[in-house]
Amino acid sequence: MLESTFKKISLALVCLVLSGVAQSAEKTADLQQAKALVSTGKAAEAYELLLPFEFYQAGDPEYDYLLGLAALDSGKYNAATLAFERVLAVNPNHAGARLDFARAYFALKDLERAEEQFKIILTQDPPSAAKKAVNEYLEKIVELRKAQNPALKAYVEGVVGYDSNLTNVSRDFTNAVFQSYSLPNVQPTGNSVARDDFYAGLNAGLQYNLPVDEQVGWSFGLDAKQKEYFNERKFRSSTIAGNLGLSYKVEQDTFRAGLNVQKFIQEGVAATTPATSLDNDVYGIGGSWQRLLDPRTQLGLFAQFNFVRYGDLPINDSNNVTIGASLTRSLALPYQPIFLISVYHSNESALNKLSNGADFSREVVGARVAGQMTFNPQWEGFAALGYQSRDDKQIGARQPNHFGSDTLFDMTLGLNYKLDKQWSLRPRLTYSENQSNIPLYQTRRTDVSLTLRREFP
Repeated sequence: MLESTFKKISLALVCLVLSGVAQSAEKTADLQQAKALVSTGKAAEAYELLLPFEFYQAGDPEYDYLLGLAALDSGKYNAATLAFERVLAVNPNHAGARLDFARAYFALKDLERAEEQFKIILTQDPPSAAKKAVNEYLEKIVELRKAQNPALKAYVEGVVGYDSNLTNVSRDFTNAVFQSYSLPNVQPTGNSVARDDFYAGLNAGLQYNLPVDEQVGWSFGLDAKQKEYFNERKFRSSTIAGNLGLSYKVEQDTFRAGLNVQKFIQEGVAATTPATSLDNDVYGIGGSWQRLLDPRTQLGLFAQFNFVRYGDLPINDSNNVTIGASLTRSLALPYQPIFLISVYHSNESALNKLSNGADFSREVVGARVAGQMTFNPQWEGFAALGYQSRDDKQIGARQPNHFGSDTLFDMTLGLNYKLDKQWSLRPRLTYSENQSNIPLYQTRRTDVSLTLRREFP
């Protein structure tokens, strides 16, 4: 009887222990799986895997570090600081947690706490790679603090170059007119003549930033550009532009709104009497939103409303609305590559009609990919590819029997050589080609330039 009772009690105790082990297992995250997700760039999935176990495992340095790392790499910076703080409370010498703790504060723009943590790391004799990364962050903190103070920046630059088609027209004008409108032997005149020439330019500008506090700031900018052609003197141009902006930052989000105005002056060689210039004015208002998804990735949306007015050519007057999105990504690879991808849609509404009742309204869809690489402290390389599709909204705008449809491709390649902190030299090549179902509008253009720039301060 006693033996039977003892067996029952023993069995009950075993069941109780096994039940406790099972419940404990149910309350323990799979750290190996989480570590694999983080290492393969799936930080958001790792965070979702780990988060349900925080109540049970908070205080375990291995769990807390993985949770903080997953939170940091998925853009949840506040959650990351809490997790890393728990790690350091248990193990103040955890170098990885200390560095990531500082990175999380940096991402939150909490520069004082970030700087404090980075400086602690330097006192712990870190490896050379970690020391270099910390010093780079400390330099960025200095630059960000400068940006938070009222600051006036300016530049002046001189440019020399060659433009293969400064009027951006068909080189086979007579044949293109015949193919487009069945009109034989029409000779180009005035601005329709394809022209190439060497040029020189002088550009200058300034930008003034006035922070109101850590979140709100004003900005004001002016730019002026003068371009002179060596032979085609009537195509010299002057451009004056100004902008006024307001920004608001909250955690990972930055909102901007602004006004812009630009005046372009160019006489040209009009084949009309009286002569008409190519002068135009642009007035605009725009806004954007940018979110820092993680320390290396930024997503943006933007909208721009422009009102374009041609003094002597009112047939070209239009109101334009453009919306778009962009993604910027820097990679932890040699030469510090940075990529930008943007897409946009524009609706251009003409204000005045042609004699046949049509107008120059059109729809534009485009995309651009740009990249930059830093080869060493002095040399940077940059490149960009652009695609744009433009469709007339009305038959008769440019061709009596068809909707005009154009596809524009452009490519830019360049280098930026820093002579010192203020001076730089920039060679650049830009090629563009416009394909159209109206042969008259098929054009090619190459622009090669060399720019010497001086920045202040």
